[in-house]
This record gives sequence, C-alpha cells and structure tokens, in this order.
Amino acid sequence: MKLHHSSAHCQLLILATLLPTVAPAATILFDQQPDGANGYNISSFRAADDMSLIGPITVEALRFWADSPTPNPLDPGQPQWSGTISWAIYQNSGGSLGSVVDSGNTSSVTVTDTGVLEFGFFERFQLDFTIDPLALATGQYWIEFHDGSTIMGLPGNHFYWDTAGADNLDAKWNLGPTLPTDPIVPSTGLAFELFDSNPVQTAVPEPSTMGLMALGLLGVLAFAGSRPMRNARMHPLHETWRFR
Repeated sequence: MKLHHSSAHCQLLILATLLPTVAPAATILFDQQPDGANGYNISSFRAADDMSLIGPITVEALRFWADSPTPNPLDPGQPQWSGTISWAIYQNSGGSLGSVVDSGNTSSVTVTDTGVLEFGFFERFQLDFTIDPLALATGQYWIEFHDGSTIMGLPGNHFYWDTAGADNLDAKWNLGPTLPTDPIVPSTGLAFELFDSNPVQTAVPEPSTMGLMALGLLGVLAFAGSRPMRNARMHPLHETWRFR
C-alpha cells in the first residue's frame, strides 16, 4: 500500500516549524537578591562573596546586580563600566578564598536597567551572561565579579556590586589587584544568582508576525478542507485545484 502525502500536509508541517517554541525556564541554583543597602566598587577594588551548596549543581549562567551613576554621559541607559566582566569561582579555604575552580571574562553580557534608583542618582543594573557548563560538588565556594577584561585590572570606573544582606561568611574585598581578603564591615553578602541555563529568553516574533502566521495557517486549513474527496465527481475546471 502506498502512502500519499498531500501538499497541504506539507504546508502545515512547514508552518508548524515556523511557529515559536517556548524554551524551558532556567532554574535558579543559588539566589541572593540585592537589598538596596550599599554597593562595593568592583572597578578599582576586588570583591568576592561565599556560597554554600547543599547538593551538586551544574552552572551554565551567572547573574549579578551592580549600581552605576546615571545618566552615563557617554552612553545613556548603560552603566559606567568597561563593557567586559571578569569572573572567578574559588574553593573555600578556612573561610577565605582558596584555589580557583574556574574563571573567565566576557563582553557578551546582557545588561538590563531595572529602573531602581538608589541613593538618589545610582541606577541598579542586572547583568547576565553564560559560561561553559561548570559542575560544582556539595560544599562552600567563593565567587568574584570584576569590571574589566582581567580579574586584576583596575579600569577605575564607577561600578558597584550590590549588597544582599548578611550570609554565611562576610563578603571580602581589597583595594587594588590583590585577592580579596578583608571582611566587608558591616557584615554583608553580595547580590548574585547561579542558573542551570540562560535565564535571558531570546526574542519571540512580534504580534503582527504571529498574526500573519496564524492567518496563513488558517488559509492552508481552509484550502485543504475545500479539496474534493478522491472518489467524488469533479467538474473539469476544478482539476486545476488539485493538490499534486
């Protein structure tokens, strides 16, 4: 027995492939939200905060929040930063930063102006970027974000990592390029999140595009529904409307 596929079926399949798909939502693996109390310069200083993992995770995306004076005279709507973020995750060593687990830098950062104004003229920005999958075992670690292409660079911008309230170990900082070792006083954590995939969704078709696609789909369905049955008698003029 031969199987016959009409062109209407093919068109339906093509349209189905054009319809947007919804990507699974990213899962938050670790979460410390900004508290709006303070911020620490990560352009002229280095800062890091600890995190305790109660189970193994695989991290593929990082997010943190930072304040910057607004408006930016060079690029309104953007923070006063270098355009590149360096990052590192460390083992915990007796309550301090130990050996590096992984590190990197990226200029592929999604910057979102949250619209939150702090201290009168500092705008809060949310920064998101992806990393290669990083497996972390249960335990305690430290994470560092820095403005610049290297973790020890000092571009001297006005970019302040937001605080997040007290946590297990006090966040640490240092003036200059050396490893953060001095506890931040008063005790506080710093705001960041870890994700298992990219939390920033790609753009979906605009409503007008979706409308056109829906009309096209309805048109194909109507066209397919008007097709005569295989064994029905047809007027010769109708033959031109057969699907081949």
